[in-house]
Amino acid sequence: MEDFLAQLKALISDRAAFMEWLKFFLVLMAVYMVGYLSGILPPLLHRERRRREQSAILCEELFNKMIEHEELYNRCVHEAAPFQRTLIVEQIALVKEDLIKLELRLATLERREPRKLPLRPLPVRHLKIE
Repeated sequence: MEDFLAQLKALISDRAAFMEWLKFFLVLMAVYMVGYLSGILPPLLHRERRRREQSAILCEELFNKMIEHEELYNRCVHEAAPFQRTLIVEQIALVKEDLIKLELRLATLERREPRKLPLRPLPVRHLKIE
């Protein structure tokens, strides 16, 4: 009889441990479902994809700004009128500032150091010396 009671007690304790794990799992699933349905969890799960998308958008903006810088540079070098040239030089300075800001944002997003962008400096004859 004592053996039977010992086996019954072991069976009940094993089943109780299983029931505790089952309760824990069900509570965990309930918390997950509430978080998913309320919209809290999906943004947490897709953070990496959003970071890659933002990185791609910033790279495209950087590329467009570099093309704009190159076009302004070519216009400045071939411009004969000094007034137009000074306007273009000012535009180039603004584009360079935008490029630096975009590169800094991209570096922050990718958690790295900002790179030095390969921009051609203006020839000395086109720069205004103060």
